[in-house]
Amino acid sequence: MAGGHFATHESEAILENVEEVDLVIRGEGEETFLRLIQALENGESYEDIQGIVFRKDSAIINNGRSPIIQDIDKLPSPNYLFKEQILKLGYIPIFTNRGCYASCNVCSVAAFFGNHIVRRRSYIKVVLLLLTLNTKILLCCIKEYHLQIEN
Repeated sequence: MAGGHFATHESEAILENVEEVDLVIRGEGEETFLRLIQALENGESYEDIQGIVFRKDSAIINNGRSPIIQDIDKLPSPNYLFKEQILKLGYIPIFTNRGCYASCNVCSVAAFFGNHIVRRRSYIKVVLLLLTLNTKILLCCIKEYHLQIEN
């Protein structure tokens, strides 16, 4: 299985040329991946799930892109349990938005998330995440956070 920017843009080429990959999730994959796992666990067909491209016999079936996740506040925060790795980085990556207001020809962000589509996490979610990180995981270890709120 593959996903992400490159796999979204080159899904059919990947399936044509990389035999180890038999399914690609296109676009934002959190909800599509969950639907795929649920179908597999329940012994149901995944062939109609929007956002996947897969091989069936000798054909490549493309079900289009995953739907854009409008409310990114409902997405869970990344798992920050690996304190040692975070400290080696020297910073904590925190996503505050998805998408971009521009449509630059040299960038894959607009092609991945949609032209001129920006979705932001609520400020309260970001502040709560910072408080959680500081009290539960990184108490006294990280003195500064660097956030880019606007894309």
